[in-house]
Amino acid sequence: MTAARIIERLHDRQIAISRPTVYRQLEKLIREGRVRKYLFDGDSVSSYQYAGGDEGGNDYYRFKCENCEGVFNMRCDEVDHVSRHILEEHAFKINDSKTVFYGKCNTCMQMRENLTAGE
Repeated sequence: MTAARIIERLHDRQIAISRPTVYRQLEKLIREGRVRKYLFDGDSVSSYQYAGGDEGGNDYYRFKCENCEGVFNMRCDEVDHVSRHILEEHAFKINDSKTVFYGKCNTCMQMRENLTAGE
C-alpha cells in the first residue's frame, strides 16, 4: 500500500495525521524490519508492506496484482526449482528479493468471473 493510501485510510477512521509523520513512521518501521519498501516498474511511488513476524526475510517471492495492485509474499517450491535450475544450468543467480511476478490475484479473478457470469 502507498503512503497516500495509508493516510486516506487513517482519515476515513477520523485519525488526523500529517504526511511527514506517516513517512517518518514508515522509515522507522523499515529500519526495524517491520515494513518493507518496494518500487515497482520504475514507479516513483513507493509501496509499503507489513513484514511483521516474517522471519524468512527475503525468501518469499512477491506477486503483484495488476488489478488491485496488492502485493503478496508467497513461498513456492516450483519457483525455487526454477531459480536453482537457472543458477546450475545457466550460471545466473536470480535476485529473489527483487523478483516480482505480475498477474491477477484470486480475489480479482473471482470478481471478474462473477461479473462475466452476471452478463
